[in-house]
Amino acid sequence: MDAGLKPQVVLPRLKKLSPAPAPQNKSVRFYLDHGIFAGEDAYLSIPYHPRVFGQDDFLDSLSDSDNEDPENKDFKGTYLEGDPLFVIKPDVSEVVVMAAGGESPNGGQSGGSFNRGRRGSFAPGGSYYQGTPEHLNHPTIPLVGDTDPDDPPFPEGSLGRTTVGVEFEFLVAAAREDNVPDAHPNDTRQLLQGTEGHEYETPRFEITVRNAMVDALRANGITAVKGESAHIYLGATPGFGWSSRLDDDLNNNNNNLAVLNTWVGNYTWNPLIGDYQNLDAATNQLLSQFIQFHEYNELRFQRTTEAVILAIAQNISSFLVSGAPQAATDSLMNLWVERAKQVIEERKRKEEAQDNSAIDPNSVFIPGADPRHRAWTCTRDASFGPETMSSEHYDLSSYVSPPGSNAPAPPSEYKWFSGEVITPILDIAHPDTYPALERACSAIRNSFRVHKPMSIVGTGLHVHWGQEAGWTLLHLKKISITLSLIWQFSTLWILLEESIERLHRRDRSAAPHFYSQSLRANSNLAKNLLIPSDGPPARSTVRNRDPAKSAFYEARANQHVPFELDQISHYMQTLVTELWQYETIDELDRGMNTHGGSGHVKYRLGGITRTDPPSTDPLRPILQTLEIRIMQGTLDSEHVWHWMLICHQLIAFSRDSTPEQFRNGLAAMLTSTQDPADVLGIPSDVLMWFRVRLNMATGYFEYLDKDRVSWSAPFMTRGGRNVYL
Repeated sequence: MDAGLKPQVVLPRLKKLSPAPAPQNKSVRFYLDHGIFAGEDAYLSIPYHPRVFGQDDFLDSLSDSDNEDPENKDFKGTYLEGDPLFVIKPDVSEVVVMAAGGESPNGGQSGGSFNRGRRGSFAPGGSYYQGTPEHLNHPTIPLVGDTDPDDPPFPEGSLGRTTVGVEFEFLVAAAREDNVPDAHPNDTRQLLQGTEGHEYETPRFEITVRNAMVDALRANGITAVKGESAHIYLGATPGFGWSSRLDDDLNNNNNNLAVLNTWVGNYTWNPLIGDYQNLDAATNQLLSQFIQFHEYNELRFQRTTEAVILAIAQNISSFLVSGAPQAATDSLMNLWVERAKQVIEERKRKEEAQDNSAIDPNSVFIPGADPRHRAWTCTRDASFGPETMSSEHYDLSSYVSPPGSNAPAPPSEYKWFSGEVITPILDIAHPDTYPALERACSAIRNSFRVHKPMSIVGTGLHVHWGQEAGWTLLHLKKISITLSLIWQFSTLWILLEESIERLHRRDRSAAPHFYSQSLRANSNLAKNLLIPSDGPPARSTVRNRDPAKSAFYEARANQHVPFELDQISHYMQTLVTELWQYETIDELDRGMNTHGGSGHVKYRLGGITRTDPPSTDPLRPILQTLEIRIMQGTLDSEHVWHWMLICHQLIAFSRDSTPEQFRNGLAAMLTSTQDPADVLGIPSDVLMWFRVRLNMATGYFEYLDKDRVSWSAPFMTRGGRNVYL
């Protein structure tokens, strides 16, 4: 039905329950007392909506009879502006409920409902369904015109923002190997000092590098914290906490010692009390003055290390005034040092707690989400490291060894850190989201020697996508279908004929890749279809339990997907049809994830028809995000942002399109009758960015060095964009 038509609405005899207009967001309910559907359990419920009905026109067009009038006349009325269309035919063969134009609040669609024995509703939409009256006897089977059970309305107060969180994985040459000269002495970016005797995987070394990176982020305007990390085991290390650095005691890195050397304390020895009481009083008073001096000079207690305390203690006895015996002055230093260590350690813990409570002003608060996701963090990632690297993976032809060094033997010249910088939960549409990503990439690259992207390194770029109001089952079914189709048929995330995998380096989709697997071949659902005995059970059981509901889901799948096209193989038809059979988000999560490892998209979801609030339960933590993992690791913010824009447009199209738009868009892309960029709204410059970086021979994304980094320049350049320039 053309949405522009202004059809009449013809309903059977209706009994008006209330003569007054219904308040907004309430329903106008009519009982049927005519035809085969007569009875007190059969009624039509239509929410009042001023844009659709006007203020009074719809209700005024009802019969003038009131509730007490036994003679009810037929009702005829015309909706304003042609928004919805209802045609209800009271015969034994069918009920037709239709609506045209408009969208549901969730961006999907719903129409009206005619129900027997249960409440129904109408929201302006663009869907229709033709079915038999038996559907009305099934309390769990909605007509397509119903408020969709897979697409419940947003919660009250939600802004409906699309949220994003990015995990940047990278490998850093953090320090020289002990007794090995710098292999790249002309690179002035820091190699951390004070790491001698500490192997690259020891906790103190890893915390030192992590904290140095957080300091660099903070210096570049990023709200970052140094909290505890589950990926680093610190254990009992007195004097070295989560905010400490091995290079804290170096004069060029620790300003506290220089300032504290100017501190002058005082205590007047009291001859009226004993030496022990004087020592106790002197220790407490001098320590109090020491703390006050920190606060007055705005010195961080984190930088007052044990070595600093010992250095200051050398002068502590000189602060005693008049008459202290030599034995007492000798004891004072030891007593003061022990108490100073305790008090400074307590202050460090308070300082850490305050630091770790910092909140990025642009972060999005999601009830139930891990509070650590309110600020930027950095940690170690054990999924990659230098162990897989050797000199054979590099171009050594132009490398010149510095004087006094042996032949190059990458990567053994350095102590490496497998790092991961994690953003807070951000609003993708916030104007500072991209600038913040660029500032963070610049902060790390300007301060440290970050290895260029290379397949043997194995780093990835993971983008978590969420909905402030939560995902609905309908959103996820549409998104899952789109993801399944594009990876085989070169549809949504492609350039020209190439599939989404070809937007990235070839190794990210080459089997076997434990951390980025194809969902069409390796998801639990795919495994059940390809090798029924492989993997945990993942197919829905609704066909056996509830054939009518299964038929409804199959009809919905046909409404969204052009299965008649030759471009969709029999296997893909089966895979897509099967995922539409899921009744809950929990089922969809199990079916679309992989048994071991991770897919190109990792589902981190839970719920029934709308995702539950996020959970930090250690037994079942749930982020309520779609984690897209297929991209290789990089600190090129421009590359990352272009990829995020493509992801965003895919999600937005899958979420917001009507069934007709979704189906037609898929058909147009599968048959190459319309450019995917036009269907999805991807800016042309974004696609061009990827086009010029394709290897025309392989069809995959490729860096300038063709995955063979020159050891003469193995590190990303300074700045936040192109890692080669």
